[in-house]
Amino acid sequence: MDATLWRSDYGSEVSGEAMDHIGAIDVKAAFLQAPRRTQMTRVTVGEPPSLLKAMNLVKPDEKWIIKQALYGLIESPGDWGQHRDEQLPHLRWRHAGQEFTLKETKERHVWAVRRVGAPATEDNHGFVLVYVDDMPLFGDTVR
Repeated sequence: MDATLWRSDYGSEVSGEAMDHIGAIDVKAAFLQAPRRTQMTRVTVGEPPSLLKAMNLVKPDEKWIIKQALYGLIESPGDWGQHRDEQLPHLRWRHAGQEFTLKETKERHVWAVRRVGAPATEDNHGFVLVYVDDMPLFGDTVR
């Protein structure tokens, strides 16, 4: 489901659990933060930006080795997705004297906000939906 639809249509209930706070995160320049998954097995060579050529800041025949994900590379969305999903479970933050983290749910693009060390039977405190670099957030008031 498109993140815009989630932002505009949901928020009072997600997965049957009452949520009274809603927000969204858009990760700026997301693809540029991801390492390339194929970096060790394949070399990708590209042209420098045409602006740099026009300003004579690079040689006319200069080529660059691409080491990070870039907008326009067909594998970049996958590079970002893997990097993002590897990082999300390591997030920790404190609120109202409690520490929270994210736990991936059975639905691959839905992450539950959980209290660190909470029993499995404890309700989720919110959800983060992941759609490429958009992340709608739904949460409850910390009890």
